[in-house]
Amino acid sequence: MPPFRHFLILGLALTPLPALAESAGHVVLHQGGQRHVLTVDPATLGNRSSWSDLGDGRLSFQIDAAGRGGVWIVGMVVENRRPVDGTLIPPAGPAQAAADPEVSLRRLRVSGYDLQVAGSVSDPARALRIDFDLTVPMIDFAPTPPGP
Repeated sequence: MPPFRHFLILGLALTPLPALAESAGHVVLHQGGQRHVLTVDPATLGNRSSWSDLGDGRLSFQIDAAGRGGVWIVGMVVENRRPVDGTLIPPAGPAQAAADPEVSLRRLRVSGYDLQVAGSVSDPARALRIDFDLTVPMIDFAPTPPGP
């Protein structure tokens, strides 16, 4: 094999592949005038970070993103490509969820079993907003293997 092929193969083998969470997109928390990048654990994709077809032009999605203070949960219900309801739950838990969240949707595209979505959910009362631009898989209801 010619030497340049060895270098090419070695170079390709050493090139790092992007992590699934990085390739899925980004989630950013805006709070108190500061910007915090949140991460989506690849293990949650298809389960806690997923979307579901509700029928009749409706779908919902949820994103679990970890960062400042723990796991933030953002969700939205979309009807005929328009956001109709949202969820924003901080790490403190559901008791601290946004009472009347504002929702914004910039992009929504179903591609096979994946949902490409960009928008935001905010809690004006607490001056916080979570922006997202990512791809999440359809929820996977497959049974999990039994534990020990």
